[in-house]
Amino acid sequence: MTHQTICRTLPIMLDPGIRRLLDAYPAIFLACHRQHVREDEAGRSITEHQASVLDHLHPTRATTVSKLAEHMGVGRSTMSITVKRLVRAGHIISSRGKSDARCVGLTLTATGVRVKEQNTILDPELVRQMFRLMSAKELETALQGIEYLAKHARILLSQRKRGILVAGLVLLILGVAVVGVWLPKRHVVSRSASYRVTAEQLFSLIAGAQTWRPDVTKWETVSADGGRELTRETTGDGETITYEVLDRVPPVSLKRRIATENLPYAGTWSYALQSTGENTVLRITEDGQVYNPMFRFMSRFVFGQTRTMDTYLRALGKATGQEITVKD
Repeated sequence: MTHQTICRTLPIMLDPGIRRLLDAYPAIFLACHRQHVREDEAGRSITEHQASVLDHLHPTRATTVSKLAEHMGVGRSTMSITVKRLVRAGHIISSRGKSDARCVGLTLTATGVRVKEQNTILDPELVRQMFRLMSAKELETALQGIEYLAKHARILLSQRKRGILVAGLVLLILGVAVVGVWLPKRHVVSRSASYRVTAEQLFSLIAGAQTWRPDVTKWETVSADGGRELTRETTGDGETITYEVLDRVPPVSLKRRIATENLPYAGTWSYALQSTGENTVLRITEDGQVYNPMFRFMSRFVFGQTRTMDTYLRALGKATGQEITVKD
């Protein structure tokens, strides 16, 4: 049979196969199903979900919460809540592995085994009677078929879970992009800190080589036409950005802008220094634009628009040998 023939024949064979399964299962269920007991020996109610969890556990072979959650197609946190309740009820034992203490294994207690047996979908005695009606070959073929179905049912559950996760991730990304589109491109934010040094000392650090900053691995001046004052910084994550000084009034103020083009953001930093007795207050004002909606969302709600300024002000404090408090 050619590949093309198989592809044409498979859909035709599939529907009868499904009908055979759907026709056979009710007969087995009606002949062998049991009346469920939804209480344990102490009279405590057992939910259908809890009974299903017990059905996936064994009295001697330990199973982890993660593996149990994967088998049942639920989240780990949801499974952890159910497991804790069953542990408190005395149906499950939670113990750490001998070879790896970080690994927690779950096994059934004697009570858990009894509850599991009382809540099986099919009555074991009725199933045993059905097996006696079958030849050894028929029984083995039937069991192999059921095991194959169960194997691929678990694969299907895993695929459905991954599909839900992917769909959720796509929706999250779309949501972030939509919110980012509605956020304004431009933002103006300001932060300040007070330092126990003179304005001249502080200005020399701000306007000079930035090698005192722990996040800067390389700093250099860049030659430019027209008397432009350019510097280039390389940070620890490998990002290199060129800055241009737009205005300089020592030791009162300094203004820089991002000169590198084609970045997802742009803007200026304005430094204003004010002497107050023995201290100098430095205020940085960021007038920025974030072009990419995703970056805009992250800057506003995840990283924070003042994070870079806060890092700079704290680094300046360490460079002058003091702990500072950043303020609005």
